[in-house]
Amino acid sequence: MARKISLPKPFSGRNLINALDRLSPPAQAGVLLNYDVKTKTITGRGFEHTVHVRLSMFGSTVINEFGGAVDDHREAFVTFTSNASGDFSGVFDPTDRLQVLPLDDFGGFLAGVAPGETMHFSANDERQDPSDPSHGPLWSNTLAIPVV
Repeated sequence: MARKISLPKPFSGRNLINALDRLSPPAQAGVLLNYDVKTKTITGRGFEHTVHVRLSMFGSTVINEFGGAVDDHREAFVTFTSNASGDFSGVFDPTDRLQVLPLDDFGGFLAGVAPGETMHFSANDERQDPSDPSHGPLWSNTLAIPVV
């Protein structure tokens, strides 16, 4: 079905691009489906070829052995490749990817994540977010996975 569009005068290439952008559907972000804590496998769908998955610990707090609260602001990235249908599945082990978190001044540290923390996973496939004036990436949903 054809649809007529009106171009403002004077005509320019920019006007044509803006008019065509209004005709195309908005970009849809991929969706993260699951993170299996036992196998450390993350799955998603609706992504283009390259998928950058971010693990963020922001907002989590670890209590050290002295009862002090240590804010956890670590993050890590892993890149996966989706199949022709836009699905991907891959291992994302926080112990291997997150930098060590210092817990006190006596050499105490945390490798990986602590019980009670929440891991936040999100992903992008380098498509731009059309609603972002800075042309940042279009991010997926965020999976919040509590660590028990």
